[in-house]
Amino acid sequence: MHSPAAELLDTLVVSDIIFREGAVDRPDIRPSALRHGISEERMGHVVGTCPMPLDHPNGSGLVIYLGPDQRGFPLEVAGFQDDAGHVTLIHAMRLHPSYRWMYEEVMRWL
Repeated sequence: MHSPAAELLDTLVVSDIIFREGAVDRPDIRPSALRHGISEERMGHVVGTCPMPLDHPNGSGLVIYLGPDQRGFPLEVAGFQDDAGHVTLIHAMRLHPSYRWMYEEVMRWL
């Protein structure tokens, strides 16, 4: 039996973007991604190790990366990927409570 969180996760679209640390070019970082004080290194770690990037449910093309940084602090990072596969990050912050259930489900894929 699925948990309510798992059922909600099933409604999200898993992005076709698959990353492995070191397997992608360094993403572009927009100033808006630095607003909450998350370093480029921490963002890059989350993007590079996220086991299951998610397409944002609003259909904007935004991709959400959830995962811990190098010291284990949970973060949410969001950005866009162009047709050539290059990533531009526009948002990063400590995990917001509204994403906690998604984070827990994504971390089950590790």
